[in-house]
Amino acid sequence: MNKKFGIIIATCKTDKHFAQACFLSIRRSLGSSMPVCFIVDGEAEILGHILHDTNVSVIDRNTVKNPWLRQNCFGWGITKMIAFYESPFEYFLYLDADTLVIGDILKFFDNTFDMITDYKRRYTDREINFWFFNTREVEKLWPDFSWQKFRDCYFCTGTFFSRRHIFNLDELKEKFTYSSTNPALFQFGGEMGFLNLMIFHSVQKGYLRVKSVDYQVIPVDSSEEFLNKYISPQAPRPKDFSAVIHFCGKKPHIFTKSKKVALMNFYRFHYLTEIANMKKIFAILLMATQDIRYVFFPWLKRGKRKILKKIFTIFPSKNS
Repeated sequence: MNKKFGIIIATCKTDKHFAQACFLSIRRSLGSSMPVCFIVDGEAEILGHILHDTNVSVIDRNTVKNPWLRQNCFGWGITKMIAFYESPFEYFLYLDADTLVIGDILKFFDNTFDMITDYKRRYTDREINFWFFNTREVEKLWPDFSWQKFRDCYFCTGTFFSRRHIFNLDELKEKFTYSSTNPALFQFGGEMGFLNLMIFHSVQKGYLRVKSVDYQVIPVDSSEEFLNKYISPQAPRPKDFSAVIHFCGKKPHIFTKSKKVALMNFYRFHYLTEIANMKKIFAILLMATQDIRYVFFPWLKRGKRKILKKIFTIFPSKNS
């Protein structure tokens, strides 16, 4: 598959059920002919029935061409970086697995720019230091970068439009090196900090043209009124409403009636019943099993670690 434009989704074993829902949302919103490429951290077989779609391609460890990317760019938050270098499309819309496409999202695409990124608001110094990068360290390492000028451009990198090959691989290697030797530099983790740094440092140098557009909706940050009008499965949303819905933060699960997760559960269910051809009762049971395994078990493990850490703080071992 080597086409002008397509959609790329990064996924792994623990969020593949979201990626399947995302795929169905793409098919419903953009049609069956839209090319979709999955970058899979793991075995391609986790995608299930999606692999039967002739307009789907897969990149995994076995097919990544560059040895350095294969060795270093699989894992939480960094798998998406492979898209910049080995995308099968010249232009692409990137999506995290925990996203959904609603409406004609392609109306935001503009190939006169190298990237189209989401626009939300103007970030304070404190927020930039928490979400993106340590500004003091950035000033030491890249003194020419005027990070303050882009405080209204930084964005959540769960979705963006891009052109292939906009970054030199050495740029990425540099950020990885600094990240490993200076953990305080990108303390939030993942790629969000260094990717924003790479993008807007390049913009300042005149290497990239980037357009910021408000097209990403994050349900946990949205009002009940907005969710009822636009995001609920029964929402009477206007025909011209288009967005990428990004379920970042605490992950959606079926053990809640919250409107903040309803649309993801809707698409998960319909993927299983329409594409995987499961009976409704078995689809619900599988969703429950997935949520217990990939949402609640990790919560319990994290809670256990916090409790043990607290206990050892109160009652230190005799050898300490």
